[in-house]
Amino acid sequence: MENGKVIGAATTTVQVSESEATPAKVSGQLSFNHHDNGDFDIIVANVSSPNSIKEVQMPVWSSKSNQDGLKWYRASQQAEGSYKVSVKISDHKGDRDRYNAHLYYVETSGKTVGLAASQTTVSQPIADTRTLAAQGQYTFQKEVAVRNQASLAAKVEFIFTKGERIRYDKVLIVEGKTWIAYKSYSGLRRYIAIN
Repeated sequence: MENGKVIGAATTTVQVSESEATPAKVSGQLSFNHHDNGDFDIIVANVSSPNSIKEVQMPVWSSKSNQDGLKWYRASQQAEGSYKVSVKISDHKGDRDRYNAHLYYVETSGKTVGLAASQTTVSQPIADTRTLAAQGQYTFQKEVAVRNQASLAAKVEFIFTKGERIRYDKVLIVEGKTWIAYKSYSGLRRYIAIN
């Protein structure tokens, strides 16, 4: 300072990158996509961590079975960067109830970081409005798959098209679906989910 005047001697510019200015946060957002059969996908969006993520994992269980029905899933990364887990309710005793999902990141260092928890509900299927006799003739309202077991996981043997009909001798409720069953001419038992 000279005679009360301020004299600037030198200037310098420091540029702070955004990553230095704001520390990176661990983040992830869970959402659910439900399928007609009760199965659902868990989508993890906005995935970020200051450390490299090796895996995205989720334990999932239904409230009905408590944690004795817990199953760990490894999420698959999607093209746009989100992660996805597909949950089949048949892997959870076919429970149609509230499901719990927790989100964990496994870092390349091996450290596991718990991040979020969410819930979704798998509803009971809407009942078939027709009164279905214990046995009788059934005309298909849509294309249906014919299986050797009353399970959606069973191999599809062939397809009946809309308008075809069969004579059935049993009605079952399995995996939350109504099934009709009949014996084929060869003596094999066949099963068809009608809702």
